[in-house]
Amino acid sequence: MISCASYLKWDKWFASRYVYKCDIYCINMYHALLKTLFRFIFFIRLWLSSVIYGVLVVSTTLYGCPLLCRCNGDSNSSIYMECCITNSSHDVIFHNTSLPDHTVSVFISVSTYMNEIPDAAFQEPSWNQVLHLKLDGNGKITYWRPSIQTFQSLRCVQYLYLRGAGITYLENGSFSELPDLIVLDLSQNRGLHLIDLTNAMLGLSSPNLQMFNVSGVNSQEDMGLVTIDHPFMENLRGTRLTVLDISWTRTFAFAVPFIYYLPYLESLNASGTMLLGQSSCLSKMYVMDRLKELVLDNWPQFTRSRSVRRSVTNECIYANLSTNGDCFNCPPNLQTVSFINSTINISYIFERNGKLCINPNNSIRRINLSGVQLTASSLFPSITGVRHLEEFDISRTSLTDLHEDSFRYFQSLQILNMAGNSFYGVIPSTFSKLFFCNGNLSHLNISWNHINSLPSDFLITNSKITVLDLSHNYLKSFGLIFNNHTFLQLIDLSYNRLVVFLPVFPEFISVDLPNLHGINIYIAGNSLQCTCSNKSLEMIIWMVASQSSNNAQLVPPKVTCIYEDSVVEILEEDVSVSSTVCSEIYANESSTYILSAVIGIVIASLVAVCLMFGIWCYRIKKCTTNNRIENQIHLKNNVGINIISDSQPDYAVFLSFSSNDKDFAIEYVWPKLETKLKCLLKKETKLVFVGDANFALGRQICEEVISATSRCWCTVLIISNKFLESDWCLFEVQSAWNSGCRIFPLFIEKCDGRKAKGIMKVVCRDMVRLLWPKGRADLQEKLFDSLCAEIVKHINLNKQSK
Repeated sequence: MISCASYLKWDKWFASRYVYKCDIYCINMYHALLKTLFRFIFFIRLWLSSVIYGVLVVSTTLYGCPLLCRCNGDSNSSIYMECCITNSSHDVIFHNTSLPDHTVSVFISVSTYMNEIPDAAFQEPSWNQVLHLKLDGNGKITYWRPSIQTFQSLRCVQYLYLRGAGITYLENGSFSELPDLIVLDLSQNRGLHLIDLTNAMLGLSSPNLQMFNVSGVNSQEDMGLVTIDHPFMENLRGTRLTVLDISWTRTFAFAVPFIYYLPYLESLNASGTMLLGQSSCLSKMYVMDRLKELVLDNWPQFTRSRSVRRSVTNECIYANLSTNGDCFNCPPNLQTVSFINSTINISYIFERNGKLCINPNNSIRRINLSGVQLTASSLFPSITGVRHLEEFDISRTSLTDLHEDSFRYFQSLQILNMAGNSFYGVIPSTFSKLFFCNGNLSHLNISWNHINSLPSDFLITNSKITVLDLSHNYLKSFGLIFNNHTFLQLIDLSYNRLVVFLPVFPEFISVDLPNLHGINIYIAGNSLQCTCSNKSLEMIIWMVASQSSNNAQLVPPKVTCIYEDSVVEILEEDVSVSSTVCSEIYANESSTYILSAVIGIVIASLVAVCLMFGIWCYRIKKCTTNNRIENQIHLKNNVGINIISDSQPDYAVFLSFSSNDKDFAIEYVWPKLETKLKCLLKKETKLVFVGDANFALGRQICEEVISATSRCWCTVLIISNKFLESDWCLFEVQSAWNSGCRIFPLFIEKCDGRKAKGIMKVVCRDMVRLLWPKGRADLQEKLFDSLCAEIVKHINLNKQSK
């Protein structure tokens, strides 16, 4: 505190006598000012509280709303009331409280523990007008035994929610006077016995009842196991029940099938029950034509006080589900199936050679098997008959291996979650083919799977991918090919072991995705190496520069990498400097090897000159030989070729071409090959397989292409620039390659090899090609004769080896 003595110019004696009094005066003024300020704030708060209270009183008086409740009106003069009840104020609403006129909806929430709800609750005549009553006890009401008069006073109610209200007993026929009931929710009343609930439903005359929720009823550990029996279902026969929730009840058996009593049922939730899997529990369910949702999470559920175990003799007979050979039936309208954290014995699947067939006459859209322990095997099987499936969750299922055909028939799949498994043993070639037929895949989660590496063509056919989660794996490098993946929004690479980014990633991002904006890249938890010796620094510079231009968003926003055992942070201003630093490093290193480089260049030049001279001589000799020697293979000269009968596969050639070259292939190439091969092989059946003419109607094109290439000895590719750009042509070549079919590439025009994708890069680079001689009819005839002779030779050699 500044002393007043510093401002006095009096002598020392005067200052020493009066300075203390001056300090005390300053302190008193300061305290008085603070006291005045606090009083002002207090009166302002008091005034605001009075205004708010006055508004509440006015609104309460306007609608006649009870205290501690809030009433709102609408344009139809209907009143909606909300009340928050405590233990000391429950008399306000539960003891003969009159409701305002036209009250149609009442919501009551209990915020503190209370012993009981009085018997007279809801029995005042004004409750007859309520259409929607929701009492949310939040599990804080200890005891309530509503009488039949309580429900008679609510005879007009349509939506009745009594959740966690502490109901322990209901009188017989309690709901018999509720004709307009649509929703009845008695969930979380753990002390209510199922037998008392069944008796309360006697005489139920609610033809419009659509939802019945008894989740958590009869769930206290001191209660015995119960059975959904005939009286319970009989009381619901006269309703149009579409949603039934019996989850987390101590139910262990169904004494009667649902179909006979609930023909309109669309949603069934039996999660957390103790159904032991009798043969009747599921075997009749496939005849429920209207069932759309089946939820059996945490099934079967055993409490710690019971020593119940699944017996082998009473285990669910899954074979009873099958009525169509080896294919399993399910309700035709079933769309959602959930078995989260359930125990399912799927050993019967692997008795069918690792394949599971579901009757294709189904509408399944979502299957959730998260947390299911697939104890029969660690290999996920191949599933057929799921062409409509859009969401599939097999996370945390202890799988360690995948088959390349596991998702082959999931043509409509959009969301796939495989997190929390252990796919460290899956070889890269399996990943290359795993999602080849899933063109609609948009969300893929394979995090927490101990994956060491992924092939670059992992998602080459999945151009619609939006979210890719590869976090918490053991990836050391990242270099996937993103070709035309314009929907990509998120790549999560966090908490891997990334050291470098392969250069293929920034190349495709900057060249093939010019319109890409807003992509998020998660890179936290990695140890990137920012050295000039690899291309990782190039990727880091691109990420920082892209973030400044809003092409990418990094998480975390600052990129760090390891340089000479120290952590370096790459900032935006360092982007231009980094290239200069690397250039200087390259210059210093190159000066050390300049002499050897000059010598190497001289030697390489001499070798190149010799090689070019040899190639020139070879071409001159080849042209001379072609002009002097007759190369045409006449059909009459092939009469003596030894042909093996009963050839397998069915066709000699699969003809692959682009739709732009259809006229040339169909009108010229196909007839020539067909005629010459029939003469050489002495067969009258069709020997050339053409997709447009031989594909079966109504089948998936993907399946037909795979089947066709496996039924042919060879594949002839009519290659043009349009062929290299076509994804379907690429798929046909990949299928032929996978089936072991020999490939003959025929180039009908000069092509740009840079347009080749996937396996076509190998074909264009490594395979001997045939060039179409335009305008030379004699050379064209020679080409067909040579090609057919080579095809026949290949067929005979393979037949003899077999």
